[in-house]
Amino acid sequence: MWMTEVCYVDVAVPSDKKRRKNETHAIFDGSRVFRIKKLTELEVVSEVFLDALFPKLYDEVQELLKEAVKCIY
Repeated sequence: MWMTEVCYVDVAVPSDKKRRKNETHAIFDGSRVFRIKKLTELEVVSEVFLDALFPKLYDEVQELLKEAVKCIY
């Protein structure tokens, strides 16, 4: 669990099926960079800036929106 208001996400969606099991998203919260596997691991945020929005991420983004998180891409 990370305590931040705004974070910036570099989403990772590899095209190679062999690399998909290791995919993680790089997160910058204004002071540090860390990695997560799913966007829904960002539990305490109010805004998420995504560098790209892929169909594979729609469900995760929808969960964030249900929690009143503003998602900007």
